[in-house]
Amino acid sequence: MGKMLKTMPHPLLQKLEKETDGILRTIRELVEIESPTTDTQACNRLACYLQGRLEDLGMIVKRIPAPDFGDHITAEFPGDRPKDPGIFILGIMIPFGRWAN
Repeated sequence: MGKMLKTMPHPLLQKLEKETDGILRTIRELVEIESPTTDTQACNRLACYLQGRLEDLGMIVKRIPAPDFGDHITAEFPGDRPKDPGIFILGIMIPFGRWAN
């Protein structure tokens, strides 16, 4: 049994292998959304995309208006309890220039 455990991939790696195509598709979709920092509407289009994806995962998403640069979003799974430890993920949307370039 011990030898078999050493050769079996970690369950997370197995899951990631199954999801590789979807992960790459999502990355491509994110990269293709034009969102220059100075374009509030474009940044909000990216926020809308992320909001939709997180809601599809069953998360409750809140928008925090940031009129000069585009909205911020927060997300949590329903039923999270304040006293229970959770996972905190901080992300930043960084524009790398126009996709056409």
